[in-house]
Amino acid sequence: MPRSRAALRSVLAASALVATLSVTGCSLFGGGPERDDAGNVTKAASLGIDDLQIGDCFNTSVSGKTASSEDTEVETNVKVVPCTEAHTDEVFAKGKLTGTTLPSGSELEDQAAAICDEALAKYVGDDNTDVLYAYYTANDNISYATNKTLTCAIALEDGSAMNRTAKGVKTLEALTAK
Repeated sequence: MPRSRAALRSVLAASALVATLSVTGCSLFGGGPERDDAGNVTKAASLGIDDLQIGDCFNTSVSGKTASSEDTEVETNVKVVPCTEAHTDEVFAKGKLTGTTLPSGSELEDQAAAICDEALAKYVGDDNTDVLYAYYTANDNISYATNKTLTCAIALEDGSAMNRTAKGVKTLEALTAK
């Protein structure tokens, strides 16, 4: 799939707490969200970004901006919700960055594209131009030393909420229909 830089937007998780949360896991949040037998979230809960699973739908805000806002640092916890509830983001892939220091600029974009681009087309089932993605990672070398996780999340280009899972959805209308 050809990579579109316009579709690539970075969102960096703010603070070294990201590494701490990934080491301590869900225990800080009472064992994580309630899930059904298939692993789908059934009740909203606070969850660390690193604890999100592929298929999790979530919302976060920073000074009134959603996590999908371009080049925004976000808190390390998000509100994970059932995908049938309004949400701004949905995890579709996770991977590990390479290198001994946190990549920056085009190097980070290239690694994110290698992890996210093909996975996005497979997840939504098409090259849907209305669907963009954000990626989340540590934002400093101290956090990065212990946590190289990159989380890819679907977001809509206009920032509107989705009302269902994006998995297998080929049209914008299907994602935002109530």
